[in-house]
Amino acid sequence: MDGLSDEALLASLRTGPDRQVYEAMQALSESDRQLLELIAVDGLSPSAAAATLGISAIAARVRLVRARGRLQAAMRLTGRPFPNRHTVNEEAPA
Repeated sequence: MDGLSDEALLASLRTGPDRQVYEAMQALSESDRQLLELIAVDGLSPSAAAATLGISAIAARVRLVRARGRLQAAMRLTGRPFPNRHTVNEEAPA
């Protein structure tokens, strides 16, 4: 993290370019958000996230696939496509 406080990060998510992602995450269940945040934000592996949540690694992987699908559906509702590994680091067209 680049030194932002939790409050500043949340404010940025609510108003910045990632607002659609924040809104889509809010549409998910608490358990989906926890798992996705542990992996995508905190950088844990699925196995480490499983240990943190007190579930098996297999259960975490299954839940992760389902949570990503629900996040993708929620992103479509916001009108913003779900980023994939091929487009995340590409520069926006000028």
